[in-house]
Order: sequence, then structure tokens, then C-alpha cells
Amino acid sequence: MEPRERLQQAYGKILQYLQIASDNGVYRQHHF
Repeated sequence: MEPRERLQQAYGKILQYLQIASDNGVYRQHHF
């Protein structure tokens, strides 16, 4: 696998994680 492909995969996972984290953050804020 090329390094660039690996970077793109890792970046995609990070974006996914941030999206989930931000969704959870909004969810928590609405509960307080």
C-alpha cells in the first residue's frame, strides 16, 4: 500500500472520529 493511501485512510478515520465526537458533544450539551 502506498504511504499516500495510508494517510488518506487514517485521515478518513480521524474525520469520522471527530464527527462522532462532535455529535456526542452536541448531544451532551442539549442534555444539560
